[in-house]
Amino acid sequence: MDQNQAEFFVGEGFKLYQEGDFIGAKNNYKKAIELSDPSYWGLTDYYSGYAMVLRALGEITKVTDQLELALSAALDSDEKTSITVKLARHALAEHFVGIGEFQKSLDVLELAMKIDSEKDWLLCYVAALAYCKLGKQDKCEEFASQVMFLAPKGKFSSFKNLLIELDLKKFEKS
Repeated sequence: MDQNQAEFFVGEGFKLYQEGDFIGAKNNYKKAIELSDPSYWGLTDYYSGYAMVLRALGEITKVTDQLELALSAALDSDEKTSITVKLARHALAEHFVGIGEFQKSLDVLELAMKIDSEKDWLLCYVAALAYCKLGKQDKCEEFASQVMFLAPKGKFSSFKNLLIELDLKKFEKS
């Protein structure tokens, strides 16, 4: 384990990702994870970054694995209601929606919402989207109304526009 080297490889990996060198980025993130201390507090970001690179390469199954590892690392190092855990849950749930695994997305989100009484607008948005894609309009509207209440002012111009956005995304290719 060499955390300084791991940090170096993550930085290089991100730089290469931004430059469009996804293979180089993949190799750097992989090396960073190998070198990192398994209890390192920032390991969630390593897995998430690696998932981002794998998504760019079209390696979707591996993306799922890395996002699950990111969530696991977040849960190991933070409170279950921390922003790190919420972001890891959001990334995994959104990924599941993107690959057409709507129920898996809801499973991730429902667990988060049971644990944390303070609802997060991003989690509610993904839940609304998943319910919409499953054809559960009443649940879609329930979560969409929470999004309108919780989202930053001006994020969505109206409830109607939010529902239109969700409905249009329902027909996007997953």
